[in-house]
Amino acid sequence: MFQKITCFLIIVAGQTCWSQSQDRSVFSGKVVSNTSDLEGIHVINAQTEETVTTNESGSFSISAKADDVLVFSSISFKEKRILLKQEDFSNLNFAVNLSMIMYQLQEVVVKRYDNINAESLGVIPMG
Repeated sequence: MFQKITCFLIIVAGQTCWSQSQDRSVFSGKVVSNTSDLEGIHVINAQTEETVTTNESGSFSISAKADDVLVFSSISFKEKRILLKQEDFSNLNFAVNLSMIMYQLQEVVVKRYDNINAESLGVIPMG
């Protein structure tokens, strides 16, 4: 009897592990914006915490499933969160539009350092 229960529990545990790994598939998409610099934008699956970055054209591929949340993050763009739906996986032209962030400086402070100059940095030869 103990062997039958043990065997049953092993089968159930194995099935659970196998089914969880089979749910996710490779999801591909593209980031679009009114700028041409789309390389290096972080795409994070909030459920699995897997992170990838976009290539120079803004394309990315990440492991995901329906109801996962993708977070798009970059210093130049406003963060955006997208909830994936089942129909998004059949969309071959999935695109996310990101808005640029403009940082305006309130104040700029320039300090004079006597020991740092073009000669000490090696920009021009000494003397």
